[in-house]
Amino acid sequence: MTDIAALSTRNAARRQHVHIRADRLACFKAAGKRLCASGAKARYQA
Repeated sequence: MTDIAALSTRNAARRQHVHIRADRLACFKAAGKRLCASGAKARYQA
């Protein structure tokens, strides 16, 4: 079984070191909008 607390701690440590380059920001925004779109839930639960 996965230790959620340990996983959360490791993810928090990784997020501190993430840097998104300004020239890639548009790609991240587009992916976020696509993943949060109204039809996305049904697509990813299939």
